[in-house]
Amino acid sequence: MRFVVLAAVAILGAAGSVHAAPLSPAEQDLDICMRAAAATDHVALKEVDKGACQCATADLRKTLKPSDFDLHQRMLEVIASGADEKTFNKQMSDIMLQRGMTQSDADAFLARSKAAEKKAQDDCDASITLAPEPSKAGH
Repeated sequence: MRFVVLAAVAILGAAGSVHAAPLSPAEQDLDICMRAAAATDHVALKEVDKGACQCATADLRKTLKPSDFDLHQRMLEVIASGADEKTFNKQMSDIMLQRGMTQSDADAFLARSKAAEKKAQDDCDASITLAPEPSKAGH
């Protein structure tokens, strides 16, 4: 049995760097977000906004229950791998089946995930808008 996974994932951008040491869990979450954003936008990792991904990841962690956040991160990992739609759908279906999810469970997760992404986008856009302008030396 395969799930129909329709994911229009709105990923906020982020920038990345190469890490020599193992990443902490928080750094891993940020790295996944940044790689997924680069893959989604078809840009180099260095071209994505790290701050936006930090904000979105923190917001998603607060909004989603831990099992949903973990599944959302797995979804971003698949996106970050550069999977095409068919591969994405198969991999997500396999992941959800391994978790014992039904189609109804998958649909409910995708609805919660989409709502959390919208909230994160709204919250992070607002925080950027409300951020004080950097002072300009000599002006």
